Formats: sequence, structure tokens, C-alpha cells
Amino acid sequence: LGKKSAGNGKLTKAQEANLATANAMAEWMEPGHAYSITDLSKSCPAVLGLNPQKIRPMLTGLIKANIVERSEVKGKPMFTKVAEAEAEA
Repeated sequence: LGKKSAGNGKLTKAQEANLATANAMAEWMEPGHAYSITDLSKSCPAVLGLNPQKIRPMLTGLIKANIVERSEVKGKPMFTKVAEAEAEA
């Protein structure tokens, strides 16, 4: 018997929406500028008004994709967009 949780490998509608929101957030971020989750929730149009519990998992996906880097300043997590190499495009 196959496992129920195995799934078919497709993203759910909620996952697709979160991926699109995360990509929009990454597009909005300026390379070299560090943002806190609070900064993003107050100024980024893609995640305007969302709480940190919704924003953090999106940032985790961007970190794994090497689009955003996480650092800490005085114990506060800061997220910086990695400068993209234009030669790859």
C-alpha cells in the first residue's frame, strides 16, 4: 500500500500563492540593504500588514534558494537580498 502522505509532488494553491508572494517580496528588496521582518511587514507591498509568523516561512524558502541571506544585528534577525550576477541571465 502506498503512503497517503506521499502526494503527487504538486504544490497546493496555498503553497503556490505563498511562493508568488515570496518572489514578489524578493523583487521588492534592494540588494545590500538589510531588512527586519517588521520592516518588511510595514513597507513591502507584497506582505503589507502580514504578521511575522506568515512572513518568516517565506523568507526561509528564499534563504534556501540563495536569494536572501540571514544575519543578526544585536540579536535581531536581518535579511539581505543577495546581489544577483547579471552575467548569468
